[in-house]
Amino acid sequence: MCFFGVFSPLILAFSPQGEKEFLVHRLGIHGKAAAMKKNAIVFCLIASVALAACGSRDKEARGLYHIGIVQITEAQLLDDARRGVIDELREEGFTDGKNIRISFKSAQGDLSSIPVIIKEFVAARASLIITDSTPCMVAAAQIVRDIPVVFTVAFSPEQLQMKNPPENLTGVYDPAAMADLVRLIKTCMPGIRRIGIPYNPSEQNAVLAAENIRAECRKSGIELVEMNVFSTNEVQQNVAALARKDIQAMVVSADNTLATGIAAVVKICNEGKIPLFVSEPGEVELGACAGLGADFYEWGRQSGRIAAEIIRGKKPREIPVQKLSSTRLHLNLSAAKAQGLVFPPELVKKATKVLP
Repeated sequence: MCFFGVFSPLILAFSPQGEKEFLVHRLGIHGKAAAMKKNAIVFCLIASVALAACGSRDKEARGLYHIGIVQITEAQLLDDARRGVIDELREEGFTDGKNIRISFKSAQGDLSSIPVIIKEFVAARASLIITDSTPCMVAAAQIVRDIPVVFTVAFSPEQLQMKNPPENLTGVYDPAAMADLVRLIKTCMPGIRRIGIPYNPSEQNAVLAAENIRAECRKSGIELVEMNVFSTNEVQQNVAALARKDIQAMVVSADNTLATGIAAVVKICNEGKIPLFVSEPGEVELGACAGLGADFYEWGRQSGRIAAEIIRGKKPREIPVQKLSSTRLHLNLSAAKAQGLVFPPELVKKATKVLP
């Protein structure tokens, strides 16, 4: 935005009187009319220069490689992934405002807003679209055809059984190793028989995670007690209802709705002495007792490396979809105590990170 009006009094104060008088004499205007005309002429000249400068800056900004980032909601873990993407791009030599222009938009948890945002990026002729979360990736796969799309914090098109995924789509996916998560719960709680899982059935990622956990629980003879949570407004009430169903542990996995309301989930688990296990280790810092899964910041960086290849000229079809390269085990000792759990000493030794 150009605020030339703020600076015009200063410029007028420093304008040489001779130049103003010259303009007036050339126009043959004198007296009060001359004074008014002088100010009007100078103002118009300043406005013209300022507008030209603004137009130049706008043109320069439009000339940069434009990257649109769409995120389902502004939650810590998704923010970490976006930060990882941007940091990796900078390390690869691409800096926002210097040789690339990054536009970020959040759907604020509203699934219906995601296609709208993506269409806005398409209309703005973005050079690259980066999706942060599975719902954003799915929407981009359905809408975008001529612009490269890189996804992060998502399951793969194959995992989601997406038919004919577009060639302009690539990225980094979560292998969804729910067997390891269930194994972790069993290691911490031998003989466990009932696990509760709240999830949003409107999110394909949450549905897939729940299906995988359900299958692993079945193999281990564990009953999985499920509770649908369709929005963040339902987290408090529905998770509290789940906690009353005689469950011995609770698991939250690959669910943006529950991630946004994780503080409420932690409070309920603390009050009910129910150990909370998560597939996003970053949520351990928010009060879950144990987390096994992706480091979201590193996930973003891995996706950022793919984005850098595309900026340099590679086609998405030339870059195979990649599996997340590493997982982390984080433990929170104080959260475990609050939730009535003591970790086996050997597990603590194996953990990537242990919070006191």
